[in-house]
Amino acid sequence: MRLIKNTKENLLREMASIGVSDSGQKKMLEKGSFLCLRVDGLKNPAALILKQELLSVGGDAALSREALMGGSADINGNSAILMATIAQFRQLALKIQLQPFGLKGLASEIIRFIEQQNVRLNAVKCHNRQLSFNKTLIMGILNITPDSFYDGGKYFDLEKAVAQAEKLAANGADIIDVGAVSSRPGHSHITAEEEISRLLPALEQIVQKIDLPISIDTNSAITAKAALSAGAEIINDIGGLQQDIEMAAVVAAYDASVIVMHSGKEGFYGDIIADIGDFFARSKQIAIEHGISEAKLIFDPGLGAGPGFGKNTAENIEILRRLSELTASWRPLLIGASNKSFIGNILSADITDREFGNAAVTTAAVAAGAEIIRVHDVAAAKAVVALADAIYKFKGDI
Repeated sequence: MRLIKNTKENLLREMASIGVSDSGQKKMLEKGSFLCLRVDGLKNPAALILKQELLSVGGDAALSREALMGGSADINGNSAILMATIAQFRQLALKIQLQPFGLKGLASEIIRFIEQQNVRLNAVKCHNRQLSFNKTLIMGILNITPDSFYDGGKYFDLEKAVAQAEKLAANGADIIDVGAVSSRPGHSHITAEEEISRLLPALEQIVQKIDLPISIDTNSAITAKAALSAGAEIINDIGGLQQDIEMAAVVAAYDASVIVMHSGKEGFYGDIIADIGDFFARSKQIAIEHGISEAKLIFDPGLGAGPGFGKNTAENIEILRRLSELTASWRPLLIGASNKSFIGNILSADITDREFGNAAVTTAAVAAGAEIIRVHDVAAAKAVVALADAIYKFKGDI
C-alpha cells in the first residue's frame, strides 16, 4: 500500500497505470480531486448555510468561532475555507443556487472555478503564433539600460545588446524580454521618447535575426505602440494595465499578448494572495473591456522590492510558499525572481552570488505549476527547469 499524491496529473497517471478507461478516468477524477477554496465577505447566515450544505454532501467548511455562534445577519466580513471533492462542490452549487445572502452568485463562481480546473492549459495566443506549454517556458532578460539592478550598462551598446539577444536564444530561451528603462528601487525616470530611442535600434535588429516572440518590458503605452509596430508580440506591463490608461487599447489594437504584473506597497497587504487575485481580476476586466482575449493574458505576481513591485522579503516568500493558490486560478503564471534582493537577503549573498537561490525559486515555481520563468541566466535555468519539469509535471517520457 502506498499514498498517492492528490493532484490531477498524478491521479490521471496512476489510473492509467492500472488500466482505468478514459471515460472512467474522467468520471473518477472529480471524485478523487480534493479542493480547498477560501471564500471571503460572507454574511453569517451564508457561512452557516455553506457548512450545513457541505456536510450534507460529504464535505466540510472551516469557520470562525464568531460565525459558528450565529452572530448578526448584517455582518458581511466572514471567511470560510470550503473542503470537498470536485464532485461534492458540484452538488453544493446545486444546493445553494436558490439560497439568499449572495449564495446564488457563489454557486456560479464555484462552477466556473471547477470548469477552469478541468481545462488543460495548452498554449497562449501570441500575435501570429502560439506559446505551447508542453514544458515550462523560459523568458530571457535583456536590459538595454545604464542602471538596471543586475546588469545595468552591460548591454547598453547596440551591438552588445543584439549579441546578448542571440546568446539568450542560443542558450534555450523561449521568449526574450527586452527593457529599456529600469524598474529597480531608486531608478531614474526617463521619458517615453528616450525609452524608445534606446529600444528601437536593437529591437529592429533582434526581430530580424531571432525567430522567437519578443516581449517589451514597459509601462508606457507610447513605448508599447512603437515596439509593437517594430515587431514585438508581447507587452510586459509592470503596471498591470492599471497605470497607463492607454495601454490596454494599444495591446488590443495590435492583437498582442500582455503580461499583467501585480504592484503594491510593502506592509499594506491583508492577505497578500487575495490582494494579488483582486488586482488580477481588475486587470482582466480592463483587458476584456478593451477587447483583449483572455487567451492573451499572462499573470505575474510581481516578486521584488521597491516601487512597482512593493513586497518585502517576508511577503515575497509568502507568495512563493502559496504559489499553488495563484496557479489554481490565474494561468498562465509567470515568475520573475531572478537575482532579486529577497534571495540575497535570505542567503546573505550579493548580486553576483545568487545562482543557487535562483535555482531554488525556479524549482519551487515549476512545482507549483508556473508556466513561465523569467531569468537572466537562461542556460542555468534551462537545466533546472528540465529536471523540475520531469519531477513535478510528468512531461514526456523519461
